[in-house]
Amino acid sequence: MLLASVFSKHPAFAILVIAFIPVLAVVGMTLAKSAEKAVVLIVFLVLMYAPVGAYIRLPSTPHIWKDNVAYIGIVLGAILNYPQYLIRARPGSWPQSLIVVGMFAAVFTSLTNSDSLIYGQQVIVVIPGLRINDGLFMAFTDVLEDLLPFFVGIAFIRSAESMRMMHRYVISMMLVYALLIFVELRMSPQVHQWIYGYRAHNQFLQTIRWGGWRPMVFMRHGLQLSLFNFQVLMMSVAMLRTKEEPWVFGRKDLANWKVVTGFLFVLLVLDKSTGAIVYGLAFAPLAYKLSPKNLTRIAAFLAFMSLSYPIGRAYEIIPTAKVVNTIEDVFGAERAESMKFRFKNEDLLLEKASQRLWFGWGKYGRQFNYDYLGRQSTTPDGYWIIMLGARGIFGHLSSFLMLLWPVFMAFTAMKKIQDKRDQAMIAIFALMIAVSVFDLIPNGMFNSYPNFLSGALVGVLQGMKDKGVWSKYDRVLR
Repeated sequence: MLLASVFSKHPAFAILVIAFIPVLAVVGMTLAKSAEKAVVLIVFLVLMYAPVGAYIRLPSTPHIWKDNVAYIGIVLGAILNYPQYLIRARPGSWPQSLIVVGMFAAVFTSLTNSDSLIYGQQVIVVIPGLRINDGLFMAFTDVLEDLLPFFVGIAFIRSAESMRMMHRYVISMMLVYALLIFVELRMSPQVHQWIYGYRAHNQFLQTIRWGGWRPMVFMRHGLQLSLFNFQVLMMSVAMLRTKEEPWVFGRKDLANWKVVTGFLFVLLVLDKSTGAIVYGLAFAPLAYKLSPKNLTRIAAFLAFMSLSYPIGRAYEIIPTAKVVNTIEDVFGAERAESMKFRFKNEDLLLEKASQRLWFGWGKYGRQFNYDYLGRQSTTPDGYWIIMLGARGIFGHLSSFLMLLWPVFMAFTAMKKIQDKRDQAMIAIFALMIAVSVFDLIPNGMFNSYPNFLSGALVGVLQGMKDKGVWSKYDRVLR
């Protein structure tokens, strides 16, 4: 019984991989000559290769998935070997302190949802009320999934050179990953099942796109892989624009950044996710051509749009009918019907969320609608509506502001950065984050690494300030 409560019901090998990741992370942090390189390799190797869905759950704790297990190991390894890295991240400083708002809001969510909910007519479904333990559980989940990766990013990515190092390693890893993507383009998404014994996603029809297969490899969904591919493409554009020395697999003579960037864009198209392809077509050329100042303006605008989208939907400012018609004209009737379905469900879920607007409905599917048979009748797609319904305005804002405040920091800091190459590198990184969070409007949050990226941006800006890269600086980084 104890083992059944601790481990998920996935094959033993997948569970063992999850269980040993913290151990391997601590060993890696101990043996590594460079803490920064070790952290980058741990974060992205786990993201790209660890099993989906398998977890460990200790008594009275949230599930420990691949999403957060790497960061637990990194923090343990840092405590033993690099405590100075954790100190310089200034625990509890802004914007890390946003998590405190979310944690207090989680407790209030449990206090305002003590009532049981009854749905259905022919079949009666009773959803239990929340207890204070549920609020504490949600608060602890916020720490694991939001704060921990954000904090790790701040602690270990502290300079533009560290950011370049991260770009080099992630791009090289993606070029290796491309081999598995090509396998799944030909054989269908099977690699996860071959290695771990089960499918990463149970709706296999969602892997069929454009008369072929949409790859997933070791990620939760094809959409996650496509968005990650877009992020790596933007990293490659940054290396190309700043004229970094070619570096692939540790060699300087293997390829140049033009070839790598072109290959990554082709790979993005082959991933067959319309949204990510649009992002690549729209933002990769802008990242290469526009000034850093204008890039951060675009990033700040996208960040503002992501934060204000719920208001636009609630007050019907966004012309949903025109959006559907435009999508039909550009992408066809199938994509338009998909968007129409999303908007319809958003309307229903917004109406439900408005009944408990400040702190949300909490856990157990309480924020959804149910039909007369007691079945869930609404389907959430965007992360924003999931957070708004479950955690209310306070929970939603604490989550999104932690992701997006670094973008506003970059916008404010841009004029203070003296090195033009550093300006371009940071501006493209901020734009990449802003686009990735903007993608949470139509899609869900698949992993915690966006918090790591946002934390890395804060770390670089704070590191520049600490090293005196600019002499005068305003309050944004204090």
